[in-house]
Amino acid sequence: MNDEKQKIIGRRVRAAREEAGFSQEQLGSKIGYSAMGISHLENGNRKIKLEDLQKIAEVLKIEINYLLEPITKFSFPTTFYRRGGEDINDEQKIAEDKALKGLDELIKKL
Repeated sequence: MNDEKQKIIGRRVRAAREEAGFSQEQLGSKIGYSAMGISHLENGNRKIKLEDLQKIAEVLKIEINYLLEPITKFSFPTTFYRRGGEDINDEQKIAEDKALKGLDELIKKL
């Protein structure tokens, strides 16, 4: 994984961690990292194994796709697909997907 992708994944981990209300120390203790290890990961200074990304996704109750989706695509925090910790229904997700695609196209034009 190149440095830029590591940084993007790190920013997404940080956003999801903060959204979930976890400190770096709390997240680290749940997945076997130190707070410093989480800091290095979030800053893109540490490579991360796919298994560890899966652990992070499980702890933060997010889809791993949020962390890994292509860097050329605009990415929203996971609350777009989770409301109050509950999944949204398929119709709501389809409507939000359409809205996201429209926003993605608008951003690409800017």
